[in-house]
This record gives sequence, C-alpha cells and structure tokens, in this order.
Amino acid sequence: MSVSVRVAVEGGLDESVARRLIVYCQANAETVYVKRGKQNLLKSLHGYNKDAMFCNRWLVIVDLDHDDLNMNMSIPSLRQHWLPSVAPSMCFQIAVRAVEAWLLADRKGVAKFLSVSPNQIPSNPESLSDPKEFIVQLASKSRRNYIKKGMVPDLRSKRKVGPEYVSLMATFVQHHWDIRAAQQSAPSLACAVRCLQQLVSTRVNCGSGGSDGHTGV
Repeated sequence: MSVSVRVAVEGGLDESVARRLIVYCQANAETVYVKRGKQNLLKSLHGYNKDAMFCNRWLVIVDLDHDDLNMNMSIPSLRQHWLPSVAPSMCFQIAVRAVEAWLLADRKGVAKFLSVSPNQIPSNPESLSDPKEFIVQLASKSRRNYIKKGMVPDLRSKRKVGPEYVSLMATFVQHHWDIRAAQQSAPSLACAVRCLQQLVSTRVNCGSGGSDGHTGV
C-alpha cells in the first residue's frame, strides 16, 4: 500500500514542486494546503507539527528568502525559531533561497525549457539573491515568444512575474525537471529528498512526542 504524505506550502509553484518530490520518493500527496504566503504558512506550522505526532506524515516547505540575514540568525537557528520541537513524522524543509533555486539546479533541463543557453545559469543557484527574479530575467532572453510573454511582466505593471509564470514553471516541474541531476547543485534540495525518502520508508509511531524529527537545510 502506498504511503500518503500531507503537504503545506506557500504558493502554487511550491505545490507543484512538493507533489513532484513526493512522487519521486514513491509516495502520494494526501492533502495539500497552499497557504498563499510565507507568514500564513508559519502561523499554521505548529498545528501541522501537532498533527504529525498522530500517525500522519507531513512535508512542509518554506522559502528561506533573506530571513537568515534579516533576523541575523543561522539557518539551523532559524529553523529552531520557527519549529523548536519537530515531530518524528514531520519533514520540515527550508529551500535556499527559494524553490526556484531547486529548479535552476537542473541547468540543462531548465535551459532547454526556457530556450536559453545553460551557460547563463550558475552552477550554484542557491547562491542567487532572488532565484525567481533570475528565472524571469532568463525568460526575457528566451528564443520562444510564448515564454517571454507568459513569464516576463509588462513594464507598465507592478507585478514581479508574468501572467503565466506559475503555470509554465509548473509544467517544467511536472514533465521536465530532473530531480536527480538538480540535487548535485542544490544541497537543500538533496536534503529534502533524503528527508522524504526517510519519512516514506519509516514506520510512523502514532502518538509519539516531538523529537529532532526530519529536518535539513
């Protein structure tokens, strides 16, 4: 019988990433909560963690953004601040600095999808200050007009991304993203995969208390 994992994420693209990771680890996404923002997700985090103490496996992904710098805290300290006691069946993951870095880590795949040169993509995408903005910049150089129109915002708008950004990148995630290759250039993604694989393969002890749980950078 396939293992089910409950999911909580910030937004639509994060949902696609989480679902694909769960399938990659040979499990099913049972229920997915898209919280429409980081603060909404963090407010609900302790509730998800409590639920993870009672038979339910959880994957929660939050973008690091620049919180480590803004709060003057290391990533482990920040994790401890957000969730001091992680339930054994909770996989709480921080994407450095956003899930877009995990996608850029598949350099060949994302370059082919966006129709740009792989040489334009850094070998260490987690070092990018704003991976989402970087993807939009790449899309502006695309040889495919629908990529430009869909992913690059109109200069007159105040939007950071184009109208089809999420749907196009979700298509990449679902059908083209090479997770195995991406792990080589995105340590926080590799950590998330290991966490999920352990979560899926480990028998859940119902009603157990908090512990170190499944975490990672």
